[in-house]
Amino acid sequence: MNISLNSEQVDFIQQKLKSGRYQDANEVIVEAFRLLEERDRIYQIWI
Repeated sequence: MNISLNSEQVDFIQQKLKSGRYQDANEVIVEAFRLLEERDRIYQIWI
C-alpha cells in the first residue's frame, strides 16, 4: 500500500521526529493508528 501525504502532514511528522520522541516516520504513524483505535474503542463504549 502506498500512501500520499500532503505538505502539512509531512511537516507534522518531521516536527515529531525533531522532538526526539520518535526514531522514524513509521513510529509516528504507528502511534497515530494506536490513538485512532483507542478513540474508536472509547466512542463505541460511549454510544
